[in-house]
Amino acid sequence: MDKTRLLIFFVTTILAGCTMLVPHKTGYPDDSSSVAQCSKAYSLITASIKQANITDAEAYPVKGFPYLRTNRFLASLKNRLADENTISAWLDQLMLLDQQAKTIETENLSAISRDSLEINIRNSIKNNWSLENIIDECPGYFKEYDLSNSERINHIINNTVVPDEYSLLKRSIGLYPLTSIVSYFAYQRWKKNNLFTFKNALQTIEGIAKPVIYTPLAISPLNTIDIASMIRESRNNDLKIPLFSHGQLRQLAAYFAPVFLLDELNDADKIGQPVWSSLNTAAVDTSRPVSFVRLEHTWFKGSILPQLIYTIWFPERPKASSWDILGGSLDGIIWRITIAENGTPLIADTIHPCGCYHLFFSDQSIVQNTDALNKAPLGESIDTPQSLPEHSPSNRITLVVSGKTHYLNVLSTAKEISRLPKEKTYELIVSDSIPDRGLRTMPLASGNYKSLYDAEGIVRGTERGERWLLWPMGIKSPGAMRQWGKHATAFVGRRHFDDPYLFDQSFIKNEDDVD
Repeated sequence: MDKTRLLIFFVTTILAGCTMLVPHKTGYPDDSSSVAQCSKAYSLITASIKQANITDAEAYPVKGFPYLRTNRFLASLKNRLADENTISAWLDQLMLLDQQAKTIETENLSAISRDSLEINIRNSIKNNWSLENIIDECPGYFKEYDLSNSERINHIINNTVVPDEYSLLKRSIGLYPLTSIVSYFAYQRWKKNNLFTFKNALQTIEGIAKPVIYTPLAISPLNTIDIASMIRESRNNDLKIPLFSHGQLRQLAAYFAPVFLLDELNDADKIGQPVWSSLNTAAVDTSRPVSFVRLEHTWFKGSILPQLIYTIWFPERPKASSWDILGGSLDGIIWRITIAENGTPLIADTIHPCGCYHLFFSDQSIVQNTDALNKAPLGESIDTPQSLPEHSPSNRITLVVSGKTHYLNVLSTAKEISRLPKEKTYELIVSDSIPDRGLRTMPLASGNYKSLYDAEGIVRGTERGERWLLWPMGIKSPGAMRQWGKHATAFVGRRHFDDPYLFDQSFIKNEDDVD
């Protein structure tokens, strides 16, 4: 055998060996089976959604498995799957995220595109299924097919990943090691200029020029004992995730709903319902004050705790001048309550929908884990300017918010407010099936529907001037309003609002606390 043939022999042998190591393809069979028909239908749905550029960005597709999407919390469970039951239950949660997203996406197709899609489906598959049938029934066929092959399950587990919201390329081009120093000290200056308001609640409240108090238009029959029992019973599933019925979620939302004390200097300081204007631009209808509420989960000291997220929207953050890089269309406040095992608030934290101004408020039973903070030479700290007040439906936690900037100035309780401000109520919007549905599919004047968020999870038209200065921090369009799951909350370092280990790593139990 000459050298050329010998070389070919060895190369062929190596390639053959590599072929044996190539993972099993994640494709589905091309035959008359139901799973094959579902695969064809899903391909058509995906193509139609992509062509219309209306992908819902809240959850992340699991590569190669078109019926699954994930988020950071569900991705955190993949190394804790102990048996077939937990794997099956976990797949159900991934399936649910995709079903919710596909429902939103197909609703946001124009009437013409939706009709065209349904015609293509009828012409391409043998089953006489409607679009709704496909989204409801196909995940079960996919799941059954995948569960029959352990290799495919391993592929699902390995491909269930969520990329972070930071661009290494932008940070590299933007000389992040240098520019982050400027950003770090700018944020320290912002804290010095703004967080002092938390030190004197009475003085801060008295300083409000035009106080208007918004209380939730909801009553809950629960008490902390009921809530603790509800949490225990809600874990009666293979994954031990606190899952509640819609009725239970509404009761919890009503129980923990905060009061908002706003300084309504002008119309930009009124809260309302996001809508599409006649020009198809995002606006806020302040004639209907609302807060969107959703359920999420976090890890804390070996347990999964439920979280309630409340989001209110303002029409804008008015520009103080033509040079104001922080002002622009739409603004808001996201308030998150993490509920302890005993049914009381354990930690609260807040951001604006841009992911900015992340502040924490903890119960006396926990303190910051100083060993875990600021591991990098520079990094944005876990800022806890005030402890978390006790909460009850008769004495709710009250968020005191400044006019124009909509900064949170202090936490109080309803009974501590001695002034008699103008009173309004707000409605809690708790979706019965799809979180934030009223934001992810909103009616247009044409009769079609459109998400508040684009395919990258950004609210178009809410871009801020600060993006031209802060892009080296690696975050897409800093200052713009964005969708759940897209909130990077630190310009220096890395932090995500929906990180399921955020509180577990940042707080520890207070050894001085006595139960």
